[in-house]
Amino acid sequence: MNEKSYFFNDVNGDRVYYAEDIASLLTPLFSNGIFNNGCNVLAENDNMSVNVSEGRAFINGYSYWNALPKTLSVENADGILNRIDNVVIRLDLVNRTITSQIVKGTFADQPVAPDLVRSSTIYDLRIAKISIPAGTTTITQDLVTDTRFINSDCGNVISPIETPDTEDLFIQIQTAFEKQLNTMNVTINQFKTDSDTLISTTTTNFDNKIKEFTKTFNDTMDTNSTTFSNALRDYGLEFGSWFDKVKDTLGTDVAGALLNAINEVSDRVDKIKVPTKTSDLTNDSKFIADENYVHTDNNYSNTEKEKITTNTTNITKLLNGNLKSFISTLPVANWNLNSDTNFYENDVKKEDITSKHFIEVTMDIPNQEKIVDGYVDSYDGGFKVITSEKPEADIDISVTYQLTNIEGGK
Repeated sequence: MNEKSYFFNDVNGDRVYYAEDIASLLTPLFSNGIFNNGCNVLAENDNMSVNVSEGRAFINGYSYWNALPKTLSVENADGILNRIDNVVIRLDLVNRTITSQIVKGTFADQPVAPDLVRSSTIYDLRIAKISIPAGTTTITQDLVTDTRFINSDCGNVISPIETPDTEDLFIQIQTAFEKQLNTMNVTINQFKTDSDTLISTTTTNFDNKIKEFTKTFNDTMDTNSTTFSNALRDYGLEFGSWFDKVKDTLGTDVAGALLNAINEVSDRVDKIKVPTKTSDLTNDSKFIADENYVHTDNNYSNTEKEKITTNTTNITKLLNGNLKSFISTLPVANWNLNSDTNFYENDVKKEDITSKHFIEVTMDIPNQEKIVDGYVDSYDGGFKVITSEKPEADIDISVTYQLTNIEGGK
């Protein structure tokens, strides 16, 4: 009969059902295997045996239930050869049983587990393999290999119907995923290449701009430095030339003497009155009103002439006085730390310099950069250049000095 239907009440023996009818009904609803991770093989007896834990199994429509842990004995090991046994849950249709049992393997140097029996009357689910090396006397857990979750050996029933074969679908999904991943990798690599190129180009352009700016800046600084150095040199030469002319006229108070002399001359000139006639030479209250009047030396009294001559002589002495200059070098080895002031001092000996001399030290830009917040202090027999930090190179200087407190003409 090609068609079957289940289950109806029997009427006079016309509806007889067999166990295989129920099995065939359940087979498409449940896949072979164990339920809920049961029927675990455990080596916990400290001897040649293992235990099968509680659990259920399903084989070709038939159900197995191990309600309590079941102990299975393992045959003794060989003294020379090794062996691998199977622990199976076996469906036996002839004997109408499902039992857990050990299927003994064959001794060998390199043993393999026995093949599973799956015939029309016997069907095995292998739940574990037991390795039994030569001389083994106790089965330990490291000798037991769990095979319950290998579908070809046993499997786990995790759904009420047979799990559909999704291998082809998985292959399609995997292929599509790999294709998409490859496309993404190409895009990412291209983006990385473009980014690297952009960064490299930008960096190069930036470096070129920096180099161009630096060159322009350095050229400008060099030009300004040269211009300033030349101007400073010219000023030094011009000042030195002038200084040579006036160095012998200045006393100890140059500024005061020069100012007094100039003021005195100016005062004398301001007091010179131009009389309208010879009889009025001694009359200071009268001034000439004729804008066309031209005066000569005869307009001044002898006293006024003497005073003008005296002040002119004083100014000449100032301009030809005691202002001196020379060129020198401050050697880097000559800097000494003054422990009292914590400043560095470089001594310049000059016999004609005294503590009353005003010392002026000038230098070009490269030498100025070698010294920090320096100043000069004169003493009898020379002067000291003083700075807070010790210079690291020789310094060329131009020195100008003059006496102070010179008396002006009366």
